[in-house]
Amino acid sequence: MDSKRFISQKHHADKKSSADMLLHVNDKRLLLADAKFRLSNTRNLDSKEIAKKVSESKAMVTSNYSFDNSFYVLLTKKAATPSNLNRLRRNVGNNPNYQFMDAVEFHKLFED
Repeated sequence: MDSKRFISQKHHADKKSSADMLLHVNDKRLLLADAKFRLSNTRNLDSKEIAKKVSESKAMVTSNYSFDNSFYVLLTKKAATPSNLNRLRRNVGNNPNYQFMDAVEFHKLFED
């Protein structure tokens, strides 16, 4: 068993799926975001993959922190068309916790 685990780690076959960004918003509050800038077809983004990234990212952080309810998926301006954004929202069951936007919109969230 240990030799199989070593081989899988050596070949990066057993990697944890996690969000690309973890932002410290305030005292003990964290925000998760994932950058999908290479995504050419929004149909290739799987809702199960997103949910797995959220759960495994939260599992990696100590319990002293709480997470913002929203999980942000960042897309290129070209991929963030209204029709693609609607398709992505439907793909995750119109769950309001998943926010799809481009990087400029994401940056505007933190402007004062």
